[in-house]
Formats: sequence, structure tokens, C-alpha cells
Amino acid sequence: MLNTLDFYFDIGKKVATARNERDEARAIFEMDYLRRALGVEKREDKPAARAAYDAGFKAFRNVPQVEYFK
Repeated sequence: MLNTLDFYFDIGKKVATARNERDEARAIFEMDYLRRALGVEKREDKPAARAAYDAGFKAFRNVPQVEYFK
């Protein structure tokens, strides 16, 4: 693996933070950075790298929950 799992976790954190701030341009930039980083990894290392990214994204993404009227 060329990049560490913390590197991919950090990219997930950056994308989630950008989406929380509704900064889609920065989110697209970071997603492109992720795509390029995954492109140089070996095939067997990509699932672990993607899982680390997903964990970082999930940990920092704030999605509003819908509350219905009663």
C-alpha cells in the first residue's frame, strides 16, 4: 500500500466537512484526489483504502434527520 489508511480516512473527513459546509467544489476536488490516490494502489489494497475513506466520511458527515409532524 503506497498511502496509509489514515491518509484515506483524512480524505473522507475532508469530503464530509466540505459537504457539511455545502462547499461542493471542495468536495469534488477532494473526491478527485481520492480517485487519483486509489488509482496508484494495488488491486488488493483498494478495498481497505475505500473502507478507510468510508469510515472517515461516515464519522464526520452530518445528515439532517427528517422529523415528521405528529
